[in-house]
Amino acid sequence: MLLQNYTRTADRSGRPVTARREKAEDGGAGLPPGHLRIASPYDLDTRWSAKRDTFWNGFKLHVSETCTDAPEKERTAPNLITNVATTASTVPDTPATPAPTSSWPPARPTASP
Repeated sequence: MLLQNYTRTADRSGRPVTARREKAEDGGAGLPPGHLRIASPYDLDTRWSAKRDTFWNGFKLHVSETCTDAPEKERTAPNLITNVATTASTVPDTPATPAPTSSWPPARPTASP
């Protein structure tokens, strides 16, 4: 984590100098892109992310469920979770959501004779 936020160089006398990385547009070396930046020393795969007013360090959980147009009082069955996927927090919601398939509801197994 130190290498991505700080640079270490030597001054004229040869002594090490540690300095915070500056933005590339300010003439510095720049920080790595967000999807490569290490956010936690405990889990190297987590990333910082934001959605509306919520910020977090971790992963994103995508859940798909069945739905109906019937009003709540007229529903005869609950919505069922059909797919769950965990991705890096930098993955947008749209690509992570699977396309609807004709395999739902799953076919009932037939009894073999």
